[in-house]
Amino acid sequence: MHKAHNINQIIQFQYSLVLTQVVLVEVLQALPLVLQVPPGLV
Repeated sequence: MHKAHNINQIIQFQYSLVLTQVVLVEVLQALPLVLQVPPGLV
């Protein structure tokens, strides 16, 4: 039972890491678009 709990924690930790990486990539990809396009054109 204790072992399964540890595995669950590891899965949650890895999921949060992947989620953080995805968000970072999305933000980095969006930054050039935000910087290039003037707010008036959006």
